[in-house]
Amino acid sequence: MITYIHKQKVSPLIIDKVYMTMPVATDQESMIFKNIHRLLEDGYAKNKYTSMYSLSADVLMGDFNQNKLLVQCSPKHPDTSYFRAEFNPAKADMSEVRAYIDSVLPNGYESLVEHGICTRLDVTVDLHHCDINELLIWKPGISKTSGYYKGGKIETYYLGSPTSPKRICNYDKVAEIKRKNAQSMFKKDVPTHAITRIEARLTDRVPVIDLPTTDNLFSALNIAAHQSISTDDWQFILFLKVCQSEGAQNALLSLPDTIRKVYRKILQTHNAKWWNPDEIWQQWPNVIDSLLHPPASNFHLLHNDNSVVIGG
Repeated sequence: MITYIHKQKVSPLIIDKVYMTMPVATDQESMIFKNIHRLLEDGYAKNKYTSMYSLSADVLMGDFNQNKLLVQCSPKHPDTSYFRAEFNPAKADMSEVRAYIDSVLPNGYESLVEHGICTRLDVTVDLHHCDINELLIWKPGISKTSGYYKGGKIETYYLGSPTSPKRICNYDKVAEIKRKNAQSMFKKDVPTHAITRIEARLTDRVPVIDLPTTDNLFSALNIAAHQSISTDDWQFILFLKVCQSEGAQNALLSLPDTIRKVYRKILQTHNAKWWNPDEIWQQWPNVIDSLLHPPASNFHLLHNDNSVVIGG
């Protein structure tokens, strides 16, 4: 945990979600189809209907056999990669993920890393003891595009359009946990302090092998605690209200150039000292290495015909 002044803490950087696809040689397609179907037959996965693939398997793994890995093959539409995998590296045991993908792909997990394309990557940090309603989270040139409220308080808002290859989602993590607890039989402990999650979403098609060179997804992201800005200027107070509802970037763009420069400087002067995107991104090499090179495991799959597949 990286600790800063006062109570605020910024959690370690994690990858919260990743989607990968991979083209497959025609002579390997039937083998991959058979291997995924075998996971279903032998009780290692549950079938999941999707509109994109003919065969989809939610692999049962981890605590309470929760579905933390989805493997798919045989696309229903042309020009779609034959194989696809979706998982959460922060929640799944990566050695187990590797073992399952090793059992499906003829050349294993390494072939997915070498030849795969990442179609979505969510990279996150949590701001502990930070209420999203008390923060101004903004980035020059990126507008607030949507928000979700409950009881007059904001729970989620986005910076960047849904079609943008890079987007920032900011949300109340405690509210999310409560909402999921109400919908699931697997309850999580509810934190006793406020947590704001900052989630950078990359939806560009990036070769998996090139992910280590990803630019800082939090670069130029500003976080200010608006309640710490003390002023008697009623115009600036109204400006802060607009920032909360419309986003700081949109509020700044509504001002004349001369006033915009002054107000932007005031906001930047009040940036939270515990927020340092460059320091956060120094963790990236280790984080991405754990995705690209997960450890081998003694985990193995025992099939109904008593044959064994050793993971890793």
